[in-house]
Order: sequence, then structure tokens, then C-alpha cells
Amino acid sequence: TDRMDLNRGTFYLHYTDIYDLLNKIETDVLDDFQRVIDTYRQKTDKRSLLPVIEPLAAYISENADICRILFLNKASTDFSIKLKNLIITNGKTLIEERFKINASAETINYLLNYMAYGIIGIMKEWLSDFNSIGMNEIIKLSDKILYSTAKALE
Repeated sequence: TDRMDLNRGTFYLHYTDIYDLLNKIETDVLDDFQRVIDTYRQKTDKRSLLPVIEPLAAYISENADICRILFLNKASTDFSIKLKNLIITNGKTLIEERFKINASAETINYLLNYMAYGIIGIMKEWLSDFNSIGMNEIIKLSDKILYSTAKALE
């Protein structure tokens, strides 16, 4: 409140505590991720998820400070779980639309969890050392990993 030149009373008019504010930020970022996915999912083809990955990476890059807090802060562990669920829910649809996976629902669930944790790990690593690798390299790496993982079960 001091840095924002905001009265504490004003803060508490809008939020019950700092965890309420954190939850609001998490929800806003996850809603933004879902909007990006919904907007670009139809532009993907069978060989690439780049049309979804590129705008998500751009969003993370443009909002690096907030994303860094959410991805790397131990206080926001719920964010990783919520993000994993968002990735799995959307990933299931994207995989079913693009690949002819001949596997049980249980195996597909393992695949989706593996992919979700992998993507979250890539994002965390990228945000922890933001300047070490460029956004285009992260995008290409993510696409290759996701595509080859899904392709492995065809």
C-alpha cells in the first residue's frame, strides 16, 4: 500500500487480505491464458501447436513480473495446480483433435500430466533466468516437446 500510495483501508475495501489479492491475480492470469487458448486453438494444425504456444509465451513475456511471482513464489502453489488443470483440460481436447492416440483413458491422463508438468517446468525455468534463452527458442522447444510426446502414443 505504501508503494502504491494507497491507504490500507482502501485496500481492505477491495480485498480481505493479501491472499485474496493473490487469488484475484491468479484468477485473472488463468482467465487470460484461457482466452488466448480459445482465440488461437482453431489455428493449430496436426503438426504444431505454435499458434497457441506463441501468444501464450508473448503474454508471459509481456507480464513477466506477475508471471514470475505466480510461477516462482512458494505462496502461490495453488497457481501451479490450477494451471496444470487448465493445461490438462485444454490439452485433452487439442490432442484428441490432432492425434489418433490408441491408448486407454488412464494412459492419456498420464500423458497429459507429463505434458502439463513439463510445460510448467519450462515456464518456471524460463522465468527464473529470463534472458538466458530467447522467447522464440522457448516457443520452438515447447512445440517440439509437446508434439513429440503426443506423437509417441499414436
